Amino acid sequence: MTTQNWQLADVHISAGKGANTSLLTSKDFPGGKVAWVGEHSCEAPFGPTNFDNLELRLTPEQDKLFSGVDAWAIEYFVANSERLLKTNTPAKHPNSNILTNGSLLLDICY
Repeated sequence: MTTQNWQLADVHISAGKGANTSLLTSKDFPGGKVAWVGEHSCEAPFGPTNFDNLELRLTPEQDKLFSGVDAWAIEYFVANSERLLKTNTPAKHPNSNILTNGSLLLDICY
């Protein structure tokens, strides 16, 4: 899977919960929406918690794929932070996949 033609739409804030979302699209996918279906399923050692968290264990191939998605997302957010985050370019947090600019923390999650 190549991220070369991926792009994020402008951020939309939901009326109900105020959640920020942005549609990931690419001309390489049918209908333009990026979707991934792996050869192997992820394992879920525990059910969802009261906080609706679900832990997934990835295969090495899935880990490599999603690490590539993380790398793309960080580059993309830095390059497009003014449009997406309405702020100056954030700096990469040194120990994780978190972008930070003062009090702004954005966790790249999938």
